[in-house]
Amino acid sequence: MIIAGATMPAATEGEEQRSLFDWATIAAGKHPALNLLFHIPNEGKRSQWTGARMRSEGLKSGVPDLCLPVARSGYHGLYIELKAGKNKPTANQLAWLEALEAQGYKTAVCYGWEAAKNVIENYLKAGGGKEMKKAIFVLLSAIAGVFMFSAILLAGMKLIVGVVMFFAGAAMI
Repeated sequence: MIIAGATMPAATEGEEQRSLFDWATIAAGKHPALNLLFHIPNEGKRSQWTGARMRSEGLKSGVPDLCLPVARSGYHGLYIELKAGKNKPTANQLAWLEALEAQGYKTAVCYGWEAAKNVIENYLKAGGGKEMKKAIFVLLSAIAGVFMFSAILLAGMKLIVGVVMFFAGAAMI
């Protein structure tokens, strides 16, 4: 788990999150995967009735704030718990981050939008190397399969023509 952003900005978590999404919108030209970044609205004050309804719909306490469902460097995706000011992650939030890491996700606690930006950029740069190599391998395997099929088909056609010519020649005798 990464803990980034040693200096704690004075902005609220909501302001930090808006700044991060402003950056992500602009940076999506360079990193199109940022279009998949989303917020998980788990926080906020609610009435008792609304809270009960949302829990019955699957709301879970402690789920990280942000998710980037993009595979990189052996991870399935990235989850970020964004903090502002002197806020610290709760025990439940840390438990979620640890559980997500155990399932193959990269996780981070970031203090401020700039720390989150840096974590996201490093995650995206760390590369689709394995994923790209796998995609190229699959593509080349498919192309090789087409060529093998074509070669087998051609050999089969030659065999059929040879057999037909053999029997046609035998019929002429």
